[in-house]
Amino acid sequence: MSLDLLNVAFKIGRVLAVTPANTQVDVDAFPSTLQALFMVGIYSGGVFVSGIYRQPYYVSYSSLRLLIQVSLDALFYLLTIHSVVIGRWKKREWYQLLKNLKTTRADDQSTTRFGIVFFATGNILFVTSQIYETCIWAKVMGADFYKQYAIEYLQGYIQFFIYFLFYVLLKMFVLRYRSIAKILSQNPTKNNDPACSLHKIKHNVCVLGESVGIFNDLFGLSFLFTISFTSLEVLCFLKEIIVPTKQTVELVVYRVGFILWLSVGTFGNIFLCDRVEQEAEKILAAAHKRTNALSELGERENEELRQLISVLKDNFPTFSAARFFNINKKTIFVICNAIVTFLIVSIQLDTTQVAGWNDCEAYCNGTR
Repeated sequence: MSLDLLNVAFKIGRVLAVTPANTQVDVDAFPSTLQALFMVGIYSGGVFVSGIYRQPYYVSYSSLRLLIQVSLDALFYLLTIHSVVIGRWKKREWYQLLKNLKTTRADDQSTTRFGIVFFATGNILFVTSQIYETCIWAKVMGADFYKQYAIEYLQGYIQFFIYFLFYVLLKMFVLRYRSIAKILSQNPTKNNDPACSLHKIKHNVCVLGESVGIFNDLFGLSFLFTISFTSLEVLCFLKEIIVPTKQTVELVVYRVGFILWLSVGTFGNIFLCDRVEQEAEKILAAAHKRTNALSELGERENEELRQLISVLKDNFPTFSAARFFNINKKTIFVICNAIVTFLIVSIQLDTTQVAGWNDCEAYCNGTR
């Protein structure tokens, strides 16, 4: 992915007040404080009005379902507001991240067209899914659907945009680490000054390590909110599909589609985080392999290789969700395990509650 693709995405992000307007990151590139506060007011007001209209439904929920639903609403709102905070009040981090990405340019132009097509396709799928959802629930709920969920059109698009922003930035990290591994794997005799090349690689490794740290500062909380929201939402939809209820084919298709949407967006970016670590491990392996040829190389490169290995270990890319936990492929297993466990417990609690009501009703009828 290239910076040109980021420029395309930023044009939309600026309107939503969640990103700078372009990759130049000058003073005028960031949303104004007035715009940011205006958007926060729209999001907060929409969620508040939505909560008022949902309140009669919430009072009929069981304690567990109410807890999950309130948590989902809170996570969705926090993700939206935090996105505005990133776009307006994280100027220094944005400036340094984009500067580092320009410094460590990789051969990523070939993927730019794919990224633009991917972004356009994602927008089409998002709009299509929203139209489908509206057709289903407006038929069931009537005007109440718009009163309760109109704000989620905007929140949902911000979530989609954050997914795409994760994808672009993580893909840029992957390509840059891969480029370094490729250079390091080349025959050192092809380079007129191998030690000079290693010095440049060491510099790029330091810059990329700093960039990953900035990414964590910018999006660590967003990742945490996204993972938590996905876990709870998938849990709810799986339960509604599994537990016998009166549901139409359209509702089942909608719920399955929503699960896939969240899973692809969240788990796909988690896989990319792990992919970045894999590419960094390839650099480390290539450096160790190159030390086996030290007898044919000079002492200067010997020292540069030792420094490179040390620098890479000190700047090894690790992604975290606001430092609560590291993000890699193991995270997906932990999420799935938590969803399955909580799903079983939730179904058992509902079954026990229904059985308790039936026993109570039978007892009352028997004593009359």
